[in-house]
Amino acid sequence: LGRPELGGGGHGPSSQKLLDRISDLQQEISKQRLRHESEVSALRSRLEEQRDKGSALATERDRELELMQRRLADRKANFRDLAISAELYRELEALPEEQLTLKEFVCVASYKAVE
Repeated sequence: LGRPELGGGGHGPSSQKLLDRISDLQQEISKQRLRHESEVSALRSRLEEQRDKGSALATERDRELELMQRRLADRKANFRDLAISAELYRELEALPEEQLTLKEFVCVASYKAVE
């Protein structure tokens, strides 16, 4: 009942060749598995590096966004109260435009538009 081609009873040259072939294929499978595991490991490492870089970039962008939001809030605060007195208007109006701060310039323009 043994199958000589699988080494089950016969010890002839063809069964030895078959056993050698099976051994060669097992070694090849092992080599392929190691190569595959190595490639997967390298890809995982690259993925982790990319994820870390992406995370660092996202953190930096979040910081920049916070900074820009604070700057915007500060600049908005500068223009919340544009009302000036007639006396201050006359003082500012007498100065050359180049000497006025942006807020002073806007206050003068607002005063002109309202009055």
